Amino acid sequence: MTDDDSTGGATADDYADVFGGDDDFLESHCLTYVEGLTPDALLRELGAEPVRTGQPVLGIRQLRELTTETWTPERDPNLVGAAGLGGWTVMVEYNGLAGTDPGLVASLSRGRTVVSHAANVAAPEPFHWARDGEIRTTLGEGPFDRGGTRPDALLEIMRQVGYGPLRDPDEEEYASFALAAFALAARLTGVRLHREWLRTTPFTCGIVPLPTPA
Repeated sequence: MTDDDSTGGATADDYADVFGGDDDFLESHCLTYVEGLTPDALLRELGAEPVRTGQPVLGIRQLRELTTETWTPERDPNLVGAAGLGGWTVMVEYNGLAGTDPGLVASLSRGRTVVSHAANVAAPEPFHWARDGEIRTTLGEGPFDRGGTRPDALLEIMRQVGYGPLRDPDEEEYASFALAAFALAARLTGVRLHREWLRTTPFTCGIVPLPTPA
């Protein structure tokens, strides 16, 4: 975990324009940070079916287009794009599900650290921090909805990055914590995503099989 070294003390405010005003992606994203694996190695470990496009998939706009093109009712979108950044691989999904699955995250974290966060048009906005096969902290509908083996381990850093009240808001209106999740991931991984990286980076893509719900 890092506090303010390579991430510069990242807070939610630093990510206000991370998608460049692309509200569609802001409301329908999932990002998973995997330590010490290349994009190809990550997709192999996930058992992904390679997607051959004949040309690079550059940035989130083309990733979203490819997700739409490859969608079928049988595999409600689980196309992923993976790219290396600072000793980690960042897996990006448009309206995807892979990084939200706690079993997949826990399995992927054996021998390494994995962090994932997602947002959609409504709650919940799941966040997972896992290491060595153990999901240490999860967040569900908000910072008050915590789980994992160490549910309170990140409370101080959550306050620093800009999460709201850490108690149940009861009847308060739902608020998104998507930007705070970016900052929390940056503090935990040392990987600070930037708008230009999301706009231009070439992704290695695959279709990830998801566990069948019990």
